[in-house]
Amino acid sequence: MRRYVLAPRAASIALVGLLALSPLTLAGCDQQQPTTPAESDAQQTESKDSKATDGKDGSATGDEGKDTQATVTADMGKGDTLVSLTNSLGFDISSVAVKDAAAQDFDATNSFDGVDLADGDTKTLAYESVQGAGSYDLRLGVGPDSYFLVRGVDLANAKDVRLLMDEGVAYVSYTDATTGEERNNHDEVVAAAMDPDLPTYDKETQRD
Repeated sequence: MRRYVLAPRAASIALVGLLALSPLTLAGCDQQQPTTPAESDAQQTESKDSKATDGKDGSATGDEGKDTQATVTADMGKGDTLVSLTNSLGFDISSVAVKDAAAQDFDATNSFDGVDLADGDTKTLAYESVQGAGSYDLRLGVGPDSYFLVRGVDLANAKDVRLLMDEGVAYVSYTDATTGEERNNHDEVVAAAMDPDLPTYDKETQRD
């Protein structure tokens, strides 16, 4: 009678099978573990934050990568730039207009009526800055059709602007925002007021 010996062969097959599965099992241990809901949310938030910033310093940019300045409303006017004005003219100011010194006329964008800046008072003016403007002109209304015109003010670099008067001619003093020095344009505006070659518009807007 023949005997069939199966046990050793079956054991060999089982051993080969285990050895074949071992690399797969070890490879599975190296796979990334599932993330929890909290970890998934954190990863999504980090991804959104990285898209919202640009550059090494992480500065925020707009849709087209351009910086935008907010428009604000102040005590007087509306625009993207603020400056403090103190009225020391000796007259109450009822309107303020600002323009690029290189422009010919004041436009509606930076012309503000009903500002009510009494003599001796200080208020904040908001105006729309003009790109590339070297200096600005100010038109200060002190009554019906009566104005003071102040030319060539470095308004973009000025803090604590004081509106002053000398011999019927308005000028300004201010603090240079970059250097902290006190500046004024007294000599320039007095010379301009006496210059016969300047347009008569400037003379007519000066109050005697």
